[in-house]
Amino acid sequence: PVGADSATLKTNDVGNPHIALAVDDVEREYRRLRERGVEFVSEPVSVSGGAFSGLVVVYGKDPDGNLFELLSGV
Repeated sequence: PVGADSATLKTNDVGNPHIALAVDDVEREYRRLRERGVEFVSEPVSVSGGAFSGLVVVYGKDPDGNLFELLSGV
């Protein structure tokens, strides 16, 4: 059967296909990649509560539109 379009899934929905990469400094990588034309879903976010408290995360899209996540503080 035809599945749902993954483009309509939110980044926190189960089944959302993306790759997460741990980096030393999300803010620095965000600026570096934006300068090179990479599209991001938002600016970096600092997580202040829950299981992921202390992480800094940002989601972007590769040239084919695939979602990726950068995170630091792990």
